[in-house]
Amino acid sequence: MWLIASPFIALVVEGRTLAQPDARPRDDFIVICASQVAALLVLIVGRRAWTRWAAAGSMPTGVVALVWAVAGLVASSILSVSVSFGFTEFDVPFALRAGVLCGSMIMVYGLVTSVLSLVDRRARHIAQLMVAQARVNAMSDRSSELALMQREELRGSLETVVVAELERLATVVSDVGGDESPEGLELLRRRVVLSSEAIVKIVVRETAGPLPARDAHRESAVEVHDFSPGGLAGLWLKSPVPIGLASLVAGFVGVVELLRGCAERSAVLVAMLVAVLLVASGIGTIAVFRRPALRAFLTVATYLGLLGAYVAVALTPSIGCTWRGTPPMLVTTSAFLMWAVAGISMAGEAARERAQATAELQASIARSEALTRELDAAGEAWRAQVSLVLHGVVQGRLAGMSLALAQYLDSQQGPSRVAEADLLFRVSALLDLAMSDVQGIFASPAPTPSLMRSLFELQGQWAGIIRVDWEVSIEAESRFADNPALVQAVAGIVSDAAHNASRYARATDVMCRIFVVDRVVEQICVEAIDNGLGPAAVSAVDGAHRRIEERGGVWELRAGAVEGSVLTVEVPSAARVDTRVDQLLLEIT
Repeated sequence: MWLIASPFIALVVEGRTLAQPDARPRDDFIVICASQVAALLVLIVGRRAWTRWAAAGSMPTGVVALVWAVAGLVASSILSVSVSFGFTEFDVPFALRAGVLCGSMIMVYGLVTSVLSLVDRRARHIAQLMVAQARVNAMSDRSSELALMQREELRGSLETVVVAELERLATVVSDVGGDESPEGLELLRRRVVLSSEAIVKIVVRETAGPLPARDAHRESAVEVHDFSPGGLAGLWLKSPVPIGLASLVAGFVGVVELLRGCAERSAVLVAMLVAVLLVASGIGTIAVFRRPALRAFLTVATYLGLLGAYVAVALTPSIGCTWRGTPPMLVTTSAFLMWAVAGISMAGEAARERAQATAELQASIARSEALTRELDAAGEAWRAQVSLVLHGVVQGRLAGMSLALAQYLDSQQGPSRVAEADLLFRVSALLDLAMSDVQGIFASPAPTPSLMRSLFELQGQWAGIIRVDWEVSIEAESRFADNPALVQAVAGIVSDAAHNASRYARATDVMCRIFVVDRVVEQICVEAIDNGLGPAAVSAVDGAHRRIEERGGVWELRAGAVEGSVLTVEVPSAARVDTRVDQLLLEIT
């Protein structure tokens, strides 16, 4: 970043020195280049020293600021000794001149590298977000597939061992039906005991161990290209001018003008610049100026206002004293003022977008991990249910069969005899009940997904990023009963609307109205109204419209009546959605 910034800084400083009466273009340019090389050496030495002594890849913010300060001090010291920089005719002490140059060099170096670095990090972070989102979605699919696979494996084990054992018992019971000998009944009793032991072993083997571990959700390191000029222009147009830091720049420019010999003009200059910033900030709070076109207009108008205020104050002779600088110095100082404010604004916007992307990524990972936990909990609950049925109910049936057979064999030697037909009827009935219990594990009814529960979950997932509210008509609410595919489709539409409004339109609230738009073809309408920058920002979203069309719906995006945008989506009640996860949750809940 320093290598990119150094030629620009050298040209700016050279332009300032050429405006002086005693300028020495060749000698001054050599000194300026030497100051840049010295600052670059300070940065290289600081970086290598930190890597060697701290054994860390990146420097903390405090260390970075210290290295920048030392680099700026070295560069400004060289410039203070050899270059007048516009202070010769005003008899400015060397220490004060060195301090002003040091502050300006640190500000220039810090802004250039900070803006370029933040834009580059923003591009990398957004690419990282896309890769991580794909990984999260893949892991969610893998979690669903793994849960289905575990269920099918357990189902196969039950069918292979438990059902087969019960079917063999049924065969033995039918064979014993024509044999009244005690040996055949004893054989049947032993067969019941062996089947019970086999079922216990399969239950312990399949349900006692932990579920297979899932892959951890983590951010992926990706390689992307460096920043682009288009990214810089987009940041400049979207970034609001911060009052606090821009006021510091105005104060610094006022101090420089004070050193040129006019305290009254310096005070008026700072007051005018801060007034422009306050007016622009106040206008920016109006809702209509959150739209992209008006936001860009306000940004350009703010910079023009700052420039006009500086030029007007500098060239007005009635403000205390006349301006003693030269026209080239006026141009370069104006350029420095505009560039410093723009750099601060762009750096702030890049940092905001990176923070927003980080929050969305963490929210996506949290949602995926919540789904994984739900699948694991449902799988554990289902395995516990299987274990309870097989250990408790089925084993109880088999124990009843064994006790009935033992009682019959014991009664053959006593005064009272149990009829063999009654015995076989009881054994067959217990066996049929055991078979019914095993088959009932897979046929137990599951609760239907609720739209309200899904919306409340979405509201909790987006808490802290964007506020999600909704209104559901009574007529529409009845359409979601016993229709899990429609619940999943509408919940996905609301989630997409919240994601796009937050990330691209910088909205803080979204209201979703869900109602029936066509009673003949049963069309459900979802109308999402946000308070963001408008449809121009949301329309740049790729992928959301394809997901709506895949659900068999149509969509329309338009500007809101006062602010923001309105997304209208219509989907049929029998929405075409991928119901694999929904079917899984229905089966294993």
